[in-house]
Amino acid sequence: MDDEESISTLILHSNIYTCIALEHIAQQLAGINTVKSYYKTYNLLRALTLYENIKTIIIAYDIGRFNTIDILSSSFPDIKVIVIIPKKSFALVKLLFSLGASKVICEYDRIPGIITALQYDIHQTYISPLIRPDSHFGNLKIKRLTPMEKYVLNRLFTGKTLKEISFEKGISVKTISSHKSSAMNKIKIKKIAELF
Repeated sequence: MDDEESISTLILHSNIYTCIALEHIAQQLAGINTVKSYYKTYNLLRALTLYENIKTIIIAYDIGRFNTIDILSSSFPDIKVIVIIPKKSFALVKLLFSLGASKVICEYDRIPGIITALQYDIHQTYISPLIRPDSHFGNLKIKRLTPMEKYVLNRLFTGKTLKEISFEKGISVKTISSHKSSAMNKIKIKKIAELF
């Protein structure tokens, strides 16, 4: 049994079978022998306080994990964050890059794509060929979202209107709309619906 202190890779996914498959791929095929899976965000964040040698986190994306990806990317810049998205959406990739993720794979990726993402250096970007045919491009420049832009997008994802968000923050609807537009311009989308 591996020493608890030597855990180097954490997995966050709500499907137990996917967790088992990802653990197997990381251990048997990518040569990472210290992997632990979690089904709840709280447990993964707690594990980050327990283990000192975490190098990689593989996280399944859903709208509810928007803030989790942002927290991981900004609070743990030396940890490689690989995000698994449920569909082939380049708009979603741009959103994740604006939150600080640097590697994105698709649920439908084959094993070699997952291994490639695991083996890429922390500072290299990787996008699954299923999402974008040219997956080896280092010059995709997506500007990071400001805290207010993240807040507005997150509230929109939870079904709030611009008016409700402006009431929560105590600022005008026009200002909230400006933050929404700025965020959409940064991730180069025309409609919020492109992210669903």
